[in-house]
Amino acid sequence: MATRRIGSVTLGGGLMVFGILFLVHTFWDGLSYGLILRFWPLLLISLGAETLLSLRQSETKWVYDKGAIVMMIFLGLFAMMMAAAQFTLEAWEALGYLNW
Repeated sequence: MATRRIGSVTLGGGLMVFGILFLVHTFWDGLSYGLILRFWPLLLISLGAETLLSLRQSETKWVYDKGAIVMMIFLGLFAMMMAAAQFTLEAWEALGYLNW
């Protein structure tokens, strides 16, 4: 019986999607971190979809990939910290505390 780890596909897809969004933000200021963070529920939706799809394969034993799930949580927190840093720097610049 083959073992399949649930969460690996979601982690890979999440890394690709959020990596592309952060890259676009780097070159185009029209895409803010706040908008990128609004897509975080997609990680939960895709993890749920991956779980449901794996249940259809009855001959396969499935286990949760705990490392991948922890990594998704870590990346979500990192994205939130980046958004907070951008917000803080923009506010300080607008208030005149920073002169770049």
